Amino acid sequence: MSTDLACTVGHQLRALGNRTFELGVQARGTGRMRLRTCGAEAILEALETLRTKNKNHHFIRIRPKWPHPFVLVDDVKIGHVQSLDEAGLSASVVVETSPGNFQVWLDLGRCTNRDATTVIARTLARLLDADRGAANWRQAGALAGFMNCKNKHQRTDGSYPIVQLHFSRRQVFARAQELLASSERTVALRRKRWEEIGGLYAHARSGSVKPIASFHGHPRYDGDLHRADLGWAIHALTHGLGAHEVERTILAARDLQHKGSRREQARYAARTVRAAYQKGLGLSCEQDLTPLLEQEGRVR
Repeated sequence: MSTDLACTVGHQLRALGNRTFELGVQARGTGRMRLRTCGAEAILEALETLRTKNKNHHFIRIRPKWPHPFVLVDDVKIGHVQSLDEAGLSASVVVETSPGNFQVWLDLGRCTNRDATTVIARTLARLLDADRGAANWRQAGALAGFMNCKNKHQRTDGSYPIVQLHFSRRQVFARAQELLASSERTVALRRKRWEEIGGLYAHARSGSVKPIASFHGHPRYDGDLHRADLGWAIHALTHGLGAHEVERTILAARDLQHKGSRREQARYAARTVRAAYQKGLGLSCEQDLTPLLEQEGRVR
Protein backbone atom coordinates (compact mmCIF):
# COMPACT_ATOMS: atom_id res chain seq x y z
CA MET A 1 0.00 0.00 0.00
CA SER A 2 1.27 3.47 -0.85
CA THR A 3 1.91 5.50 2.30
CA ASP A 4 1.02 8.71 0.46
CA LEU A 5 -2.30 7.28 -0.74
CA ALA A 6 -3.19 5.99 2.73
CA CYS A 7 -2.33 9.36 4.25
CA THR A 8 -4.43 11.26 1.71
CA VAL A 9 -7.45 8.99 2.07
CA GLY A 10 -7.13 9.01 5.86
CA HIS A 11 -7.17 12.81 5.97
CA GLN A 12 -10.30 12.96 3.82
CA LEU A 13 -12.13 10.34 5.89
CA ARG A 14 -11.27 12.03 9.19
CA ALA A 15 -12.60 15.36 7.92
CA LEU A 16 -15.83 13.57 6.97
CA GLY A 17 -16.29 12.27 10.49
CA ASN A 18 -14.09 9.15 10.49
CA ARG A 19 -17.24 7.08 10.92
CA THR A 20 -19.22 4.68 8.73
CA PHE A 21 -19.05 5.33 5.00
CA GLU A 22 -20.52 4.12 1.76
CA LEU A 23 -17.68 3.26 -0.60
CA GLY A 24 -18.63 3.24 -4.26
CA VAL A 25 -16.92 1.57 -7.21
CA GLN A 26 -18.49 2.90 -10.40
CA ALA A 27 -17.91 1.37 -13.83
CA ARG A 28 -17.07 3.97 -16.45
CA GLY A 29 -18.81 2.13 -19.25
CA THR A 30 -22.22 1.54 -17.64
CA GLY A 31 -22.29 4.10 -14.86
CA ARG A 32 -23.46 1.38 -12.44
CA MET A 33 -22.06 1.88 -8.96
CA ARG A 34 -21.63 -0.84 -6.38
CA LEU A 35 -21.84 0.49 -2.84
CA ARG A 36 -20.31 -1.10 0.23
CA THR A 37 -20.87 0.09 3.79
CA CYS A 38 -17.68 0.06 5.81
CA GLY A 39 -15.56 1.95 8.29
CA ALA A 40 -12.46 4.01 7.63
CA GLU A 41 -10.13 1.17 8.64
CA ALA A 42 -11.70 -1.21 6.12
CA ILE A 43 -11.33 1.38 3.37
CA LEU A 44 -7.65 1.85 4.16
CA GLU A 45 -7.14 -1.92 4.08
CA ALA A 46 -8.81 -2.10 0.65
CA LEU A 47 -6.68 0.59 -1.05
CA GLU A 48 -4.70 -1.81 -3.24
CA THR A 49 -7.90 -3.47 -4.48
CA LEU A 50 -9.41 -0.05 -5.13
CA ARG A 51 -6.31 1.05 -7.00
CA THR A 52 -6.58 -2.00 -9.27
CA LYS A 53 -10.24 -1.21 -9.95
CA ASN A 54 -9.32 2.38 -10.67
CA LYS A 55 -6.64 1.33 -13.18
CA ASN A 56 -9.36 -0.69 -14.93
CA HIS A 57 -11.40 2.49 -15.43
CA HIS A 58 -13.61 2.39 -12.35
CA PHE A 59 -14.30 5.57 -10.42
CA ILE A 60 -13.82 5.44 -6.64
CA ARG A 61 -16.56 7.30 -4.75
CA ILE A 62 -17.20 8.05 -1.09
CA ARG A 63 -19.97 9.45 1.08
CA PRO A 64 -20.70 9.24 4.79
CA LYS A 65 -23.40 6.72 5.68
CA TRP A 66 -26.76 8.45 6.12
CA PRO A 67 -27.73 10.12 8.41
CA HIS A 68 -24.84 12.58 8.43
CA PRO A 69 -24.42 16.38 8.61
CA PHE A 70 -22.47 16.90 5.37
CA VAL A 71 -23.44 18.52 2.06
CA LEU A 72 -21.50 17.96 -1.18
CA VAL A 73 -21.21 20.63 -3.87
CA ASP A 74 -19.77 19.40 -7.18
CA ASP A 75 -17.99 21.16 -10.03
CA VAL A 76 -17.00 24.34 -8.18
CA LYS A 77 -14.53 26.69 -9.85
CA ILE A 78 -11.41 28.04 -8.16
CA GLY A 79 -12.77 31.57 -7.68
CA HIS A 80 -15.70 30.32 -5.62
CA VAL A 81 -13.47 27.94 -3.66
CA GLN A 82 -11.24 30.86 -2.69
CA SER A 83 -14.22 32.93 -1.46
CA LEU A 84 -15.81 30.24 0.72
CA ASP A 85 -14.33 31.45 4.03
CA GLU A 86 -15.29 35.06 3.39
CA ALA A 87 -18.84 33.97 2.57
CA GLY A 88 -19.20 32.04 5.83
CA LEU A 89 -19.15 28.74 3.94
CA SER A 90 -15.84 27.25 5.08
CA ALA A 91 -15.43 23.73 3.72
CA SER A 92 -14.42 20.60 5.59
CA VAL A 93 -13.00 18.96 2.45
CA VAL A 94 -11.84 20.43 -0.86
CA VAL A 95 -10.74 18.06 -3.62
CA GLU A 96 -9.72 18.92 -7.18
CA THR A 97 -11.33 16.25 -9.35
CA SER A 98 -9.79 17.51 -12.60
CA PRO A 99 -7.71 20.60 -13.43
CA GLY A 100 -9.71 23.62 -12.27
CA ASN A 101 -12.77 21.64 -11.10
CA PHE A 102 -13.43 21.10 -7.40
CA GLN A 103 -15.76 19.29 -5.04
CA VAL A 104 -16.38 20.72 -1.58
CA TRP A 105 -17.93 19.05 1.45
CA LEU A 106 -19.51 21.36 4.04
CA ASP A 107 -20.42 20.36 7.60
CA LEU A 108 -23.83 21.52 8.86
CA GLY A 109 -22.98 20.58 12.43
CA ARG A 110 -26.04 18.38 12.88
CA CYS A 111 -28.18 16.03 10.86
CA THR A 112 -31.43 17.12 9.30
CA ASN A 113 -33.89 15.38 7.00
CA ARG A 114 -33.12 14.41 3.42
CA ASP A 115 -35.38 17.02 1.85
CA ALA A 116 -33.81 19.87 3.84
CA THR A 117 -30.30 18.64 2.96
CA THR A 118 -31.28 18.62 -0.72
CA VAL A 119 -32.65 22.18 -0.46
CA ILE A 120 -29.34 23.32 1.05
CA ALA A 121 -27.30 21.45 -1.57
CA ARG A 122 -29.26 23.02 -4.43
CA THR A 123 -29.06 26.47 -2.90
CA LEU A 124 -25.27 26.18 -2.55
CA ALA A 125 -24.97 24.83 -6.09
CA ARG A 126 -26.80 27.87 -7.45
CA LEU A 127 -24.80 30.22 -5.30
CA LEU A 128 -21.45 28.72 -6.30
CA ASP A 129 -22.42 28.21 -9.95
CA ALA A 130 -21.86 24.48 -9.46
CA ASP A 131 -23.53 21.32 -10.77
CA ARG A 132 -27.20 21.51 -9.76
CA GLY A 133 -27.86 18.03 -11.11
CA ALA A 134 -25.52 16.59 -8.47
CA ALA A 135 -27.06 18.64 -5.64
CA ASN A 136 -28.93 16.25 -3.37
CA TRP A 137 -28.64 14.51 -0.02
CA ARG A 138 -27.31 11.22 -1.43
CA GLN A 139 -24.56 12.39 -3.81
CA ALA A 140 -21.22 10.59 -3.51
CA GLY A 141 -17.95 12.42 -4.10
CA ALA A 142 -14.55 11.47 -5.44
CA LEU A 143 -12.08 9.79 -3.12
CA ALA A 144 -8.76 11.63 -3.26
CA GLY A 145 -5.65 9.86 -4.49
CA PHE A 146 -7.34 7.97 -7.33
CA MET A 147 -7.56 8.74 -11.05
CA ASN A 148 -10.47 10.59 -12.62
CA CYS A 149 -10.76 8.26 -15.59
CA LYS A 150 -13.42 10.12 -17.58
CA ASN A 151 -12.62 9.97 -21.28
CA LYS A 152 -12.60 13.75 -21.61
CA HIS A 153 -9.82 14.02 -19.02
CA GLN A 154 -7.45 11.53 -20.68
CA ARG A 155 -4.10 13.14 -21.48
CA THR A 156 -2.17 12.72 -24.71
CA ASP A 157 0.11 10.18 -23.02
CA GLY A 158 -2.91 8.07 -22.03
CA SER A 159 -2.83 8.97 -18.33
CA TYR A 160 -5.57 10.59 -16.25
CA PRO A 161 -5.48 13.31 -13.58
CA ILE A 162 -5.31 12.22 -9.95
CA VAL A 163 -7.99 13.59 -7.62
CA GLN A 164 -6.07 15.98 -5.36
CA LEU A 165 -6.92 16.68 -1.72
CA HIS A 166 -6.37 20.41 -1.18
CA PHE A 167 -7.92 20.86 2.25
CA SER A 168 -9.34 18.72 5.04
CA ARG A 169 -10.46 19.85 8.46
CA ARG A 170 -13.53 18.96 10.51
CA GLN A 171 -15.31 22.28 10.99
CA VAL A 172 -18.88 23.57 10.92
CA PHE A 173 -19.30 26.48 8.51
CA ALA A 174 -20.42 29.79 10.01
CA ARG A 175 -23.79 30.04 8.30
CA ALA A 176 -24.83 26.43 8.82
CA GLN A 177 -27.51 27.13 11.43
CA GLU A 178 -28.99 29.88 9.26
CA LEU A 179 -29.30 27.55 6.29
CA LEU A 180 -30.63 24.69 8.39
CA ALA A 181 -33.42 26.80 9.87
CA SER A 182 -34.43 28.22 6.48
CA SER A 183 -34.38 24.88 4.68
CA GLU A 184 -36.36 23.11 7.39
CA ARG A 185 -39.01 25.85 7.26
CA THR A 186 -39.13 25.45 3.48
CA VAL A 187 -39.67 21.69 3.75
CA ALA A 188 -42.35 22.07 6.43
CA LEU A 189 -44.25 24.61 4.31
CA ARG A 190 -43.98 22.38 1.25
CA ARG A 191 -45.36 19.38 3.13
CA LYS A 192 -48.24 21.50 4.39
CA ARG A 193 -49.02 22.54 0.82
CA TRP A 194 -48.94 18.90 -0.28
CA GLU A 195 -51.48 18.06 2.41
CA GLU A 196 -53.68 20.97 1.35
CA ILE A 197 -53.54 19.93 -2.31
CA GLY A 198 -54.33 16.35 -1.33
CA GLY A 199 -57.38 17.61 0.53
CA LEU A 200 -58.64 19.39 -2.57
CA TYR A 201 -58.77 16.08 -4.43
CA ALA A 202 -59.97 13.98 -1.51
CA HIS A 203 -63.58 14.19 -2.72
CA ALA A 204 -62.72 12.24 -5.88
CA ARG A 205 -63.74 8.59 -5.97
CA SER A 206 -60.79 6.19 -5.86
CA GLY A 207 -62.69 4.02 -8.34
CA SER A 208 -62.00 6.64 -11.01
CA VAL A 209 -58.25 6.00 -10.81
CA LYS A 210 -57.00 4.11 -13.84
CA PRO A 211 -54.77 1.06 -13.29
CA ILE A 212 -51.05 1.74 -13.50
CA ALA A 213 -50.72 -1.01 -16.13
CA SER A 214 -52.72 1.13 -18.55
CA PHE A 215 -49.98 3.76 -18.30
CA HIS A 216 -47.15 1.23 -18.63
CA GLY A 217 -48.67 0.01 -21.90
CA HIS A 218 -49.66 3.38 -23.31
CA PRO A 219 -47.96 4.33 -26.62
CA ARG A 220 -47.38 7.84 -25.27
CA TYR A 221 -44.57 6.53 -23.05
CA ASP A 222 -42.97 4.30 -25.70
CA GLY A 223 -41.84 1.75 -23.14
CA ASP A 224 -40.29 4.32 -20.78
CA LEU A 225 -41.69 2.92 -17.54
CA HIS A 226 -40.14 5.65 -15.41
CA ARG A 227 -42.15 8.30 -17.27
CA ALA A 228 -45.19 6.04 -17.15
CA ASP A 229 -44.88 5.71 -13.36
CA LEU A 230 -44.66 9.49 -13.07
CA GLY A 231 -47.64 10.00 -15.38
CA TRP A 232 -49.74 7.55 -13.40
CA ALA A 233 -48.69 9.11 -10.07
CA ILE A 234 -49.87 12.54 -11.27
CA HIS A 235 -53.15 11.00 -12.43
CA ALA A 236 -53.67 9.07 -9.18
CA LEU A 237 -52.90 12.00 -6.88
CA THR A 238 -55.30 14.26 -8.75
CA HIS A 239 -58.02 11.62 -8.43
CA GLY A 240 -57.87 11.38 -4.66
CA LEU A 241 -55.37 8.57 -4.06
CA GLY A 242 -53.04 9.23 -1.12
CA ALA A 243 -49.27 9.50 -1.48
CA HIS A 244 -48.56 6.27 0.46
CA GLU A 245 -51.07 4.35 -1.65
CA VAL A 246 -49.43 5.68 -4.81
CA GLU A 247 -45.99 4.60 -3.56
CA ARG A 248 -47.24 1.10 -2.70
CA THR A 249 -48.83 0.71 -6.12
CA ILE A 250 -45.64 1.76 -7.92
CA LEU A 251 -43.61 -0.76 -5.89
CA ALA A 252 -46.02 -3.61 -6.58
CA ALA A 253 -46.65 -2.91 -10.27
CA ARG A 254 -43.40 -4.21 -11.77
CA ASP A 255 -39.98 -5.68 -11.03
CA LEU A 256 -37.77 -2.88 -9.69
CA GLN A 257 -34.71 -4.96 -8.81
CA HIS A 258 -32.63 -2.90 -11.25
CA LYS A 259 -33.12 0.04 -8.85
CA GLY A 260 -31.16 -1.82 -6.19
CA SER A 261 -32.18 -2.96 -2.72
CA ARG A 262 -35.72 -2.75 -1.37
CA ARG A 263 -34.73 0.48 0.34
CA GLU A 264 -33.55 1.96 -2.96
CA GLN A 265 -36.78 0.81 -4.64
CA ALA A 266 -38.80 2.54 -1.92
CA ARG A 267 -36.77 5.69 -2.45
CA TYR A 268 -37.52 5.53 -6.17
CA ALA A 269 -41.25 5.34 -5.45
CA ALA A 270 -41.02 8.24 -3.00
CA ARG A 271 -39.06 10.36 -5.51
CA THR A 272 -41.68 9.63 -8.15
CA VAL A 273 -44.45 10.84 -5.85
CA ARG A 274 -42.49 14.00 -4.99
CA ALA A 275 -41.93 14.66 -8.69
CA ALA A 276 -45.65 14.17 -9.32
CA TYR A 277 -46.50 16.77 -6.71
CA GLN A 278 -43.91 19.15 -8.11
CA LYS A 279 -44.41 18.73 -11.86
CA GLY A 280 -48.01 17.65 -12.04
CA LEU A 281 -49.54 19.74 -9.27
CA GLY A 282 -47.34 22.80 -9.59
CA LEU A 283 -45.74 22.58 -6.16
CA SER A 284 -42.26 24.06 -6.00
CA CYS A 285 -39.53 21.58 -5.16
CA GLU A 286 -37.53 24.07 -3.18
CA GLN A 287 -37.32 27.64 -2.05
CA ASP A 288 -34.41 29.66 -3.34
CA LEU A 289 -32.34 30.50 -0.27
CA THR A 290 -29.68 32.33 -2.26
CA PRO A 291 -30.97 35.83 -1.35
CA LEU A 292 -30.57 34.87 2.31
CA LEU A 293 -26.90 34.12 1.69
CA GLU A 294 -26.34 37.22 -0.43
CA GLN A 295 -27.64 39.69 2.12
CA GLU A 296 -25.18 42.42 3.11
CA GLY A 297 -23.04 41.47 0.12
CA ARG A 298 -21.33 38.65 1.97
CA VAL A 299 -21.49 36.38 -1.05
CA ARG A 300 -20.49 37.56 -4.50
